[in-house]
Parts: sequence; structure tokens; C-alpha cells
Amino acid sequence: MPYLAMHHMLIAHGRAYRLYEQNYKTSQNGPFISEVVILLGYLGEICLIITGRYCFRASLSDEDGQAQTRANAWKFQHILDPIYKGNYPDIMKNILGDALPSFTEEESKILKGALDIIGINYYLSTRVKNPENVELCETAEEIDGRFKYAEDLGEKFLQSIIFHKFSYSPRISGDTWLRLHSPGLIYLLAMLKNDYDSPKILITENGCADIVGAPQTIHDSHRIRYISEHILALHQAIGHGNTVDKEKECVNSNVIGYLAWSLIDNFEWTDGFSMKFGLCSVDLNSPQKTRSIKDSARFYKDFIQKQRDYYRKT
Repeated sequence: MPYLAMHHMLIAHGRAYRLYEQNYKTSQNGPFISEVVILLGYLGEICLIITGRYCFRASLSDEDGQAQTRANAWKFQHILDPIYKGNYPDIMKNILGDALPSFTEEESKILKGALDIIGINYYLSTRVKNPENVELCETAEEIDGRFKYAEDLGEKFLQSIIFHKFSYSPRISGDTWLRLHSPGLIYLLAMLKNDYDSPKILITENGCADIVGAPQTIHDSHRIRYISEHILALHQAIGHGNTVDKEKECVNSNVIGYLAWSLIDNFEWTDGFSMKFGLCSVDLNSPQKTRSIKDSARFYKDFIQKQRDYYRKT
């Protein structure tokens, strides 16, 4: 059922894109379009957002390497291959067989190229391994993709993990699903560049929650660390920093923007108000729902100001 649902969502996306392309794209020059948007060439472009964690392999074994390939296919190529290549990745077709729907020639033609910008909601990366017994995997995604997440409950007690040459902090926001691993973003951008011929990419969400269980405070140094490390990773990925590995060149990813998540504390899906992602806090006990600026907001404002001043001088 999930594959059928995604199949029809992709077809609907392709048809909507072609409708916009034919009837509206060239006429999007109304009063609400800023001159900056027009000058940068982003007028009338469609962005599709993907939320996913880049998957590393848990070991250097060939089996775990193959599990990594399958995991990233399930997380990213399942959606992007039909849009950029007109069909699902071969690895998914070979494993799923008839369980994976097929595109007609017309559908493939409509869908191929029906995207201008890849939007990425990036929060963390993870490790996967080849399961000894696929029936013991916890999710349908793992069972179908024949991979297993390597992290377990004991990971939260570790201070750090030597993880693909990088220090990996398991929990940045207390006992939650969030982890800090900014190099994973670089590897994800490298994969997207290589797979889809340097597409435009917009980081549509990136951020971390307040430390769950700790007293509410505006002094959120952990969030400043999280955001700054990811901005530094982007700086590297677009070709202004060190290489991913010494033997590789810079990624030179075509990243057009970065959006921190979130402006204010929000209602976070099934976590409700328990996870607070805002650069500004909201006092839920106040009748006025009082807002307060966190240290991270001041950091982010200062960073943007300095970047603006720098580029105005150059």
C-alpha cells in the first residue's frame, strides 16, 4: 500500500507540474514577486521536499555496503529517480517485483524532469547494516529494503562514536530521536549531485529541539552548535572548505539556500509541545503566549548580518 500511495503522489506531482508549466510559469510576474527572486532566476520554479536521513554503512563489509545502497534507495531514490530518470531504481524493482507499481510510457514522460529544486529537511544521519534475519527487522521499510538500523537504545548513553572519521554525538536534545552529525549532510549532497547532475537544492529544514526534560531556558548553546556545524558543512559542500575525504574533491553542491527550523516553538507532530525547536521560545503557560528571543536567534541574526555585509563589500 505505501508504494501504491507514493506512486500516485508522484504521478499527481508530475501532472501538477506540467499544468503549472503550461499555463502559469511564464506569467508569474505579479506584484507579489520580489525583484530579488526575479534577478536570481527562481521565478516560477517548483520545489519538492524530502525528509530523510542519509544512511552510512555500519562496517566496511561488502554486505553492509550493499545494505547502505538499499537504504538510501528506499529513502531518496524511490522518490527522485522517477522524477529525474523516469522510473524507479532498479534495486527496488528487483527486490519488490510486482509489489512496486509501474509507470506507463506517458506517465514516465510527464514525470521525468518535473522538478526545479530539491528541498531537503535534514536533521540527522544514521548507520545501517545487513540483517542476519530480515524478519527480525522492526519496520516495513527495513524488511522490504533488507537493511537494519545499527543504532539501539544503548547508544544514548555513549559520549561519542568514531563514525566515518568524524566524532558523532548521539543525542543533542536529550533523550530524543535527534542526533548531531553534520558530515552526513555533506555526503547526502554529494550523492544527490552525482545521481542527478547537480540539481538545485534548498535546505528547507534544519534544527534541533531544546534539551527535553531540562528547565526551559533561552540559553541554548547546543542549538547554536547544531546550526553552526551544519552551516559550516554547507560551506564545505558548496566548495569553500575542506574536502569530504582527502582523496576526493570538494562536493561543489548547487545549494541555493538554508532555512533554520524553526522561528518559534511549534507543535511537533506526535511529540506535541514537548519538543521545542524555536529560535524564539513560547511560554505556553502565559495567557499571551509570551515570546522570548533565545541565544540561538541572536547568533543566527548576527551570522546573517555579517554575511550580508561581506557580500555587499565584494
